Amino acid sequence: MATDATAAHRQSSPSAPPLEIGLRSDKGPHRQINEDTVGYFVPADRDPRRAKGAIFVVADGMGGHRAGEVASQQAVKTVIAHYYRHASSDVNTALIWAFRAANRLIYEQAQADPTKRGMGTTLVAAVVLGRKVYIANVGDSRAYFLNGGRLTRLTRDHSWVEEQVRAGVLTREEAQRHPQRNVVTRALGSKPTVKVDIVEREWRGGDTLFLCTDGLSEALPARQIAHLLRDSSPQAAANQLVTQAIARGSQDNVSALVVRAAPGRADSGFSPYLLAGLVALIGLCAVAALALGLFLKKQDFVLQDPVAAPHVAPLRMPPQEASDLDVYVTAGELDRTPPRRSWSDPTPVELRPTQPGIFLVGQVQEATCGDGECSCSVSMANETYQVRYRQDLLDKDLDGHQVRILGLWQPDSRQVRALRIEMGSPWWAWWPPPWKEIYRDDALQQPVWVYGTVDQDPYGLLAPGESGLSSGEQVLARGQWAAEKLDFQPERVYRLREKTYYVPITP
Repeated sequence: MATDATAAHRQSSPSAPPLEIGLRSDKGPHRQINEDTVGYFVPADRDPRRAKGAIFVVADGMGGHRAGEVASQQAVKTVIAHYYRHASSDVNTALIWAFRAANRLIYEQAQADPTKRGMGTTLVAAVVLGRKVYIANVGDSRAYFLNGGRLTRLTRDHSWVEEQVRAGVLTREEAQRHPQRNVVTRALGSKPTVKVDIVEREWRGGDTLFLCTDGLSEALPARQIAHLLRDSSPQAAANQLVTQAIARGSQDNVSALVVRAAPGRADSGFSPYLLAGLVALIGLCAVAALALGLFLKKQDFVLQDPVAAPHVAPLRMPPQEASDLDVYVTAGELDRTPPRRSWSDPTPVELRPTQPGIFLVGQVQEATCGDGECSCSVSMANETYQVRYRQDLLDKDLDGHQVRILGLWQPDSRQVRALRIEMGSPWWAWWPPPWKEIYRDDALQQPVWVYGTVDQDPYGLLAPGESGLSSGEQVLARGQWAAEKLDFQPERVYRLREKTYYVPITP
């Protein structure tokens, strides 16, 4: 295990890009000791553990006198050792087992030693194996992924303020300033058992993985993190990220671990043997080109990251819309009757749909069922929604699957009742359609109001270019859903500007 703040390593593998590593951990100007621990292990070429990839770990300890330091160090060492010790070749299984072993060790030490009562630690770990990276986390230390200059947050904080944001009680801005923003709801060592979140990503030359503690993520905005990761070497980026977090007033220990898949010969060139083999395969490639094109078209549902998440905000209706409002209010679609005014009155009216819909696209996590109802989490553009659906209407296990969901949204919350669910076909499927309806609840009342985004199918409620809309815009639309599939036909679209939807677009 390496914990040197200037450590770097290059891994040679025929199936994985070489790795460049940079790390730095600092106690910061306001703490007496550093309770963060950063570590990693990259097996050598002849090491039998090489088949399980390289592991990178960041922990943020908490507890009594020096107990947090003990907890984070124990967690990092235990997770690395137990991950390679586990007999399973499945990365997720080995990671979860390693996390639980560390949790059990810290919990038992805390119970046995009164001076360590209450000690615990957050932990985020990443395993790079071949062309994939696997992320496991407990607590509010984070993992980010930089691909093509775009920064994506991979982990969800297990914290009190994160739960309030997901419930719609706090905004992201309010959460960043809230006095309880450092209160975690899940940590290693706090309970006899622990639940571990798992995320997987593709891994290619040029991609960058970034792990950090909350002392850094709370101090630096995402755009600054992306800028430093994009424009610096891994070690230079780690140094600058920690330095700038401290300069911006971080009150905590600050740690950063940067891992980059450096372009190597496996990504940029051919050996003579490979070249000879490729020449022999040219004919076969030409024959397969048409079939491959059809396959890729078939598989265009494979999800990356939508550019924006649906956003709840009031609808600002100008006076000239009064005639339309009469119709809407009569149908009970908006929350109140607009005041009667003269046409010359410029004061806008702010309204909300009484039963708004939402269009979600993402991967299902934590699907559970009980008492006739199921629930799961679906993340879209770093926002997480809690989706409920009837158990008797669905006989499939959704956990881990890509889905598109049309549902009813409780205003100012992240609670969604699903009306229709479509599941994406697996990547290897050839003949099945990309999306198949697997769940249908109540018949939709037409027309409907729906919060959504503008993005390429299958992400967006509307596609870019329709009525001058551009990718990434958040919209509130009124229209109808096609009877057989999740295709939305808008009658009127309102664009989000600042904190209200206004200026209708008639398609």
